Amino acid sequence: MTEMKQDEPEAICVCKMQGEICGSNNYTYETQCHMALDAVKLKNPSSLYVKHAGPCHTVPVITSGPDDIAVNIGEPVALSCEVKGFPIPDIHWEFQSDDQQYSTAGKNLPSDDLFVAVQVRGGPEAYMTTSWVQIVSLRKSDMGVYTCVATNKEGATRASAKIRQY
Repeated sequence: MTEMKQDEPEAICVCKMQGEICGSNNYTYETQCHMALDAVKLKNPSSLYVKHAGPCHTVPVITSGPDDIAVNIGEPVALSCEVKGFPIPDIHWEFQSDDQQYSTAGKNLPSDDLFVAVQVRGGPEAYMTTSWVQIVSLRKSDMGVYTCVATNKEGATRASAKIRQY
């Protein structure tokens, strides 16, 4: 006959200190407990301490920038840009046309062009903003460089993509 042993109950640790914190290493921790776990791995654990409650302030980081694309005239096209930072970044787009007839120092989007739309939303994660430029029907004047510009009080970051004719 086989003897059945009962499993020992497992201990579950719950951090009583909820809420994000900024560590002295300028890393945002989910909780103070998460920071304490990192601190014990250091040679000098006291070198890691709570800088302040809430996330660390950071320059925007583009987590997913726009990609170069080749499109046929008359086809729809979209470029996207995801950024993360704290304070939460704002996004705007700039456009520089390839066509000498339309070429200027560049223009901010959205403009008064009915065929070009810009959308901005929060997410998909905390402290992120996502934006798209959508062109309903590509025209020669739409070809050029589109730049996603993310800004907050800590600074700015840019990423560009070129739309060209296929």
